[in-house]
Parts: sequence; structure tokens; C-alpha cells
Amino acid sequence: MQKLLTIALLQVIFTGNAQVIIRGEIVDVETQNPLTGVNIWVKTTAIYGSTSNQEGRFNLKIPENADTIFFSYMGYKLGTRVIPIDDQSWRIELEPDIKELKEVLIEPEDPVQLIKQVIARFPQNYPESSYKAKGFLRQMIKDSKDYLSIGEAVFDINYFPKEKSRFELKIIKARTSDDVKRSRLF
Repeated sequence: MQKLLTIALLQVIFTGNAQVIIRGEIVDVETQNPLTGVNIWVKTTAIYGSTSNQEGRFNLKIPENADTIFFSYMGYKLGTRVIPIDDQSWRIELEPDIKELKEVLIEPEDPVQLIKQVIARFPQNYPESSYKAKGFLRQMIKDSKDYLSIGEAVFDINYFPKEKSRFELKIIKARTSDDVKRSRLF
């Protein structure tokens, strides 16, 4: 009876953590050029996310129950894709979203006066109340066309202005690979 209970519990644990790997490339719809640094994330959670590499390619591990992935890039319309689990290799085409801005006139200023203004406004640049933020970091080391090492992390940042140590950084999830070819990240 205990063996049966253990097997059932392990099945629930492994089924609950099932993940799917989505691979693809992201290009400009007009030029077909790859887009580097596109933000990619799953609709239901901030933990599952990635960015496209220099060739516009991405690799994203998602929970099996995820239904929509978003793609955002400055100067382009937000892209969405409903996830068909049977299709795990994608080509995403983002459409440019050009906004016309009013003319900006830039006039030279006295650098000494500018530094004085910066120093005078220093207290205004930091909030007086605590806040929390979530971040994602990807570090890639590349030699010519080969990736040598890739590291990724999801982290929380907490800011406490009234305490001696103002910032707190907590790593939620991290992974590294020194053998990128073997791990097939890209």
C-alpha cells in the first residue's frame, strides 16, 4: 500500500511540473531581418520568459498548461501566439509600429550648471517608500558563431529607503550552461 501511495505521489509531482520547450525565430515582417533582444513571456506567469538572441532565435521552457506567449520589442506592435503544443518550432513576424513624434530642440547648457542641478535633485530621484520589482538577466559568451556559455536568472529586487542596506536582491531561479552545443539551448 505504501509503494502504491509513493508511486501516485511521484506521478502527481512529475505531472504537475511538466514543461514544453518552444523554439523559434523572430523577424521583421517587412525586411525578414532577425530581431535581437525581443522580450518573450508566458501570459500566466512572469517566471517563464526569455529574449531572442543575435540571430533572432529563442528557446523557451513553458508549463504544459500555458496558452499564450507574448513578444514585445521597442518600435514594433505587441505579438501574441496561442500555443499549439504539437507545433514547437515557430517563426514569429513582428510588425513595425512607427509613431511620429513632435520635433525636439536640443540646446547646449553649461555643464557646471547641469551638474549642480543633478546634485540638487538627487533626493527626488529615489522614492521615499519601499518597492519591489522582478527582473530577468541573460548573459551569453560567444566566440564568432559559437556560444561558449549562457547564464540566466529571474530575481526579485526590494528597495528599503529608510534602512542602512537599501537594496535586497533575491535570485528566484537560475541556470547556466558551459556546454551550449551539447545542451542545445539554441
